[in-house]
Amino acid sequence: MQITKPKRKQGKVARVLKLVTNLLRPSLFIHLIRTLHFKSNHHLEGMRKMKRAKTAHVAPTTLIGNGERIEVGERTVIAHGTTLLAGQHSGRISIGEDVLIGPFCLMTCASYGFNLGVPANAQPMLEDDVRIEDDVWLGAMVMVMPGVTIGKHAIAAANAVITHDVEPWSIVGGVPARVIGTRTRPDSEQENE
Repeated sequence: MQITKPKRKQGKVARVLKLVTNLLRPSLFIHLIRTLHFKSNHHLEGMRKMKRAKTAHVAPTTLIGNGERIEVGERTVIAHGTTLLAGQHSGRISIGEDVLIGPFCLMTCASYGFNLGVPANAQPMLEDDVRIEDDVWLGAMVMVMPGVTIGKHAIAAANAVITHDVEPWSIVGGVPARVIGTRTRPDSEQENE
């Protein structure tokens, strides 16, 4: 059994000197400049180009690629860490009204093919639109792949990878996502459909 010696308390002068030397480190300033540069160029540029309703809330940590091809509807909430990647040439992301997107979700309009005999870095890029209709809820870390339409009132469970269209009122989950249930419709909705 080893007995540890009690730590000797530092004097006020030593603590102040340590604080000052830590604040004057060049690496701290370099990190600060890199952080400000990243936020101003990557986040804000995409946010400015994106077409979004006045009542939509997009978290400041959302990564946006090709914002000019992204449209967000009224009362939509996009949580922190989400990535919205519209296509370079044609793929668009359209998000309806009253949509709730959980943290760290990914929506992409582009993926690469997997043709035999072609190296991975030479595969052709495939672009297709992503469409999320009204009153949809995506749980945390959901991936929505190119060409997917998520119907009205649908729910995607956390960690789902959505590779095919989701019918309205469906609850999907898993990898790849499949229907695991349906939402209960209000009586007025059932009569109208």
